[in-house]
Amino acid sequence: MEPLARRGSGSVSAGRDGFALLVVLLTLAVLALGLTSLAVSVRAGAAVTASRARVDQARTAAFAAVHEALRAWPAADVAPMPAGGRLDLVSGAYPGGVTYSADLERTSAAGGLVRGHGRIDRGDGVAEWHVARRVALGDGAAWAASLVAALAVSGPLFVGGDGTIAADRVAGVLVDSAAPQPDIAGTVAGHPPLDFGAGTPAARFAGLAEAADRSAPDVAAPAPRVGADGACDSDAPLNWGDPAGGPCGGWAPIVHATGDLRLDGGVGQGILIVAGSLTIGATAAYHGVVLVAGDVRIEPGGLVEGAVMAPAPASEVRVDGTVRLVDAAVGAVLSAALGGRVFEPVGRRWVPMF
Repeated sequence: MEPLARRGSGSVSAGRDGFALLVVLLTLAVLALGLTSLAVSVRAGAAVTASRARVDQARTAAFAAVHEALRAWPAADVAPMPAGGRLDLVSGAYPGGVTYSADLERTSAAGGLVRGHGRIDRGDGVAEWHVARRVALGDGAAWAASLVAALAVSGPLFVGGDGTIAADRVAGVLVDSAAPQPDIAGTVAGHPPLDFGAGTPAARFAGLAEAADRSAPDVAAPAPRVGADGACDSDAPLNWGDPAGGPCGGWAPIVHATGDLRLDGGVGQGILIVAGSLTIGATAAYHGVVLVAGDVRIEPGGLVEGAVMAPAPASEVRVDGTVRLVDAAVGAVLSAALGGRVFEPVGRRWVPMF
């Protein structure tokens, strides 16, 4: 018979072994549970990441749709839209199940909202994003109403004996208060004939050079041109519209001269922006708004039916012909020139959509 002490030692060893096994089993169970939780967490994280990626792609598609619509702006289709009208602008798809579209809601005669929509559907989930951008739209009547004089100058002004400047609603001549006293031998009429104010109202038109339909040569004699089909050939470089009406009566381009320009006869209408000096010859007639960075010379017989602005203090203006501002006429020309065009709005541009 073995001593009791030996049997007792064996029982303690077996108990310790069993306890160690239990600890190992519990540890393995905890590890297994942790690995399971980790796997679930990884899968959840991957799902969240994928969801965020879909949302980002949908958002990018929505913004891209708006930018594409602005880049390929259909002014001819926008011009006749009434306030409250809607027009589909662009739509398309990118690889990977991404689709996009944009439309215009015209909120007023002078503004609207371009709404962009992006959507992604790849089978593992769907995401959508909506955004809207405010835009200003060309409103010829409003732009015509902003004109404050037939001729606005900031530098020396000379009106020869045969020169005539007139306006039927606003000042005949707006002279910057810092400019020299004008030398007037001809006729100046308006309400009042002479207005000595601060600056010239050229800022509204100054940014239009970037939107010009064409560039002007150094010397030009613009004339309407009609194609064989009887339609106005607006692609002809020197076709600047026809104030007399006809097929080119509704064509009033924005023309930009990057240097000096001489109109050596001919006729045109719209908005003329001259980076250098401008001479309007004896048989030339222009209808619309003229913005000149340099000197202005209107020779005897030359005509501007609209408004002339020479905002630079160093610009010398000499009128021996006629500058005449008639509201109805300039309003019609500016409506043709600006109708449907898109411009940057004042204030906030992007508007959240839900």
